[in-house]
Amino acid sequence: MDRLRSVIQSHRFERELRKAEPDPRRADEVVSALEFALARHPERGFAVPGTPYSIWPIYIRDRELVAYYTYDEEMVELASLLLNTEGPW
Repeated sequence: MDRLRSVIQSHRFERELRKAEPDPRRADEVVSALEFALARHPERGFAVPGTPYSIWPIYIRDRELVAYYTYDEEMVELASLLLNTEGPW
Protein backbone atom coordinates (compact mmCIF):
# COMPACT_ATOMS: atom_id res chain seq x y z
CA MET A 1 0.00 0.00 0.00
CA ASP A 2 1.18 3.52 -0.76
CA ARG A 3 1.93 5.90 2.08
CA LEU A 4 -1.17 7.44 3.64
CA ARG A 5 -1.80 11.14 3.16
CA SER A 6 -2.44 13.48 6.08
CA VAL A 7 -6.01 14.79 6.16
CA ILE A 8 -6.80 18.26 7.48
CA GLN A 9 -10.10 20.11 7.83
CA SER A 10 -10.64 23.75 6.96
CA HIS A 11 -12.57 25.92 9.41
CA ARG A 12 -15.34 26.15 6.84
CA PHE A 13 -15.59 22.34 6.62
CA GLU A 14 -15.76 22.09 10.42
CA ARG A 15 -18.57 24.68 10.59
CA GLU A 16 -20.55 23.00 7.83
CA LEU A 17 -20.07 19.58 9.43
CA ARG A 18 -21.44 20.84 12.78
CA LYS A 19 -24.45 22.25 10.93
CA ALA A 20 -25.06 18.98 9.02
CA GLU A 21 -24.50 16.74 12.07
CA PRO A 22 -24.85 18.43 15.45
CA ASP A 23 -24.11 15.23 17.41
CA PRO A 24 -20.30 15.33 17.95
CA ARG A 25 -19.94 11.55 18.14
CA ARG A 26 -21.81 10.98 14.88
CA ALA A 27 -19.87 13.82 13.24
CA ASP A 28 -16.61 12.13 14.30
CA GLU A 29 -17.80 8.87 12.72
CA VAL A 30 -18.51 10.67 9.44
CA VAL A 31 -15.08 12.31 9.43
CA SER A 32 -13.32 9.07 10.36
CA ALA A 33 -14.88 7.26 7.40
CA LEU A 34 -14.10 10.15 5.06
CA GLU A 35 -10.49 10.36 6.28
CA PHE A 36 -10.05 6.60 5.94
CA ALA A 37 -11.07 6.69 2.27
CA LEU A 38 -9.39 9.93 1.23
CA ALA A 39 -6.07 9.28 2.96
CA ARG A 40 -5.75 6.18 0.80
CA HIS A 41 -7.46 7.01 -2.51
CA PRO A 42 -8.46 10.66 -3.00
CA GLU A 43 -8.22 10.17 -6.77
CA ARG A 44 -11.37 8.03 -6.62
CA GLY A 45 -13.49 11.11 -5.96
CA PHE A 46 -15.11 13.12 -8.74
CA ALA A 47 -13.10 16.01 -10.20
CA VAL A 48 -14.93 19.35 -10.42
CA PRO A 49 -14.06 20.69 -13.90
CA GLY A 50 -12.36 24.08 -13.98
CA THR A 51 -11.48 23.99 -10.26
CA PRO A 52 -8.75 22.43 -8.10
CA TYR A 53 -11.46 20.51 -6.18
CA SER A 54 -12.71 16.97 -6.14
CA ILE A 55 -15.90 15.84 -4.42
CA TRP A 56 -16.84 12.78 -2.40
CA PRO A 57 -20.52 12.05 -1.70
CA ILE A 58 -21.45 11.18 1.88
CA TYR A 59 -24.74 10.62 3.70
CA ILE A 60 -25.74 12.29 6.95
CA ARG A 61 -29.23 11.98 8.42
CA ASP A 62 -30.69 10.59 5.17
CA ARG A 63 -29.34 13.49 3.11
CA GLU A 64 -26.66 13.32 0.47
CA LEU A 65 -23.89 15.84 0.97
CA VAL A 66 -20.67 16.35 -0.94
CA ALA A 67 -17.29 16.94 0.63
CA TYR A 68 -15.12 19.26 -1.45
CA TYR A 69 -11.39 18.63 -1.11
CA THR A 70 -8.00 19.15 -2.68
CA TYR A 71 -5.06 16.79 -2.49
CA ASP A 72 -1.48 16.19 -3.44
CA GLU A 73 1.01 13.40 -2.70
CA GLU A 74 1.30 14.41 0.97
CA MET A 75 -2.03 15.81 2.11
CA VAL A 76 -5.79 16.04 1.63
CA GLU A 77 -7.59 19.21 2.70
CA LEU A 78 -11.30 18.95 3.39
CA ALA A 79 -12.49 22.37 2.19
CA SER A 80 -16.30 22.34 2.36
CA LEU A 81 -19.33 20.15 3.02
CA LEU A 82 -22.50 21.05 1.14
CA LEU A 83 -25.91 19.54 0.47
CA ASN A 84 -25.99 17.84 -2.92
CA THR A 85 -28.45 19.67 -5.17
CA GLU A 86 -27.31 18.03 -8.41
CA GLY A 87 -28.90 14.61 -7.97
CA PRO A 88 -27.39 11.16 -7.41
CA TRP A 89 -23.83 10.41 -8.49
